[in-house]
Amino acid sequence: MKTTPRLILNDDGDAAILLMKPPYKPEQIFPLIDSLEGTDVDVYLYGVNRGGDTYRHKTNIGGTIEDHSDWQRGGWGASVKEVIEQGIAIRRAGIDPLSVLVQRAMKRVCRSGPPFA
Repeated sequence: MKTTPRLILNDDGDAAILLMKPPYKPEQIFPLIDSLEGTDVDVYLYGVNRGGDTYRHKTNIGGTIEDHSDWQRGGWGASVKEVIEQGIAIRRAGIDPLSVLVQRAMKRVCRSGPPFA
């Protein structure tokens, strides 16, 4: 039986990226989901957009941050640059934070909606 969600958590994705440190392991971001246990959160959503048509993950509607060099030339704040560089390193290590968090949410806490931009 379908139920209407009472509370949807909208995760912009940066926390997962910043929590991970080398050597990267998926378990490093489990606390983001595990902390939701016992709360009223019914649906977990993970944002994949970095602004404009730039995404953290491969999509059919835009490029990944690696496809755009404008972040390397400046104009982006230091904290944004840190998230971007860390995200690139995590993906190159073979870890997909989107997949890790959505699977963990569905297993431990709540439903997971589609990723959003």
